Amino acid sequence: MNYLQFLPRDFSTTLEMTEQVGVMFKRLLSPPEQSRAAKTVEIYGWIIFAEGGLLLLFPDFMANLMHFGPLTSQASGFLRLIGMLVSGFGMLYLLSGRLNAEGFVFATLIDRPFVAPTMATLWYFGALPVPSRFYLPSRTRQAGYGLC
Repeated sequence: MNYLQFLPRDFSTTLEMTEQVGVMFKRLLSPPEQSRAAKTVEIYGWIIFAEGGLLLLFPDFMANLMHFGPLTSQASGFLRLIGMLVSGFGMLYLLSGRLNAEGFVFATLIDRPFVAPTMATLWYFGALPVPSRFYLPSRTRQAGYGLC
């Protein structure tokens, strides 16, 4: 016997939605067959999520790692806020890859090749600091001409 027919309409809709949410969480815990692109988006999401978590929990260490110099308390708070934002993007990538969201996966595959040229352009115009050890040849650093 279907007991949903005796319940008010709104309550039966709520039960159906709860069942759908349960199915979604089961897909999160043990995902169905993923495409290769969805797996790469999920892995990329885990990496971004971890980076955001490190920014959120250890802003001074991450600033030192990125050669930003000492942070004031306000700058540390802003870096934590950026870590929260980055973690949110990581979670979006992670869940979209895990749930095999084909539209999002396709959009990220188109978007990712634009990151490197954008970073290079920002560095070229001086808007992005790059540690000298990444762009100076090793002989120059060994001879004492490097900035490191």
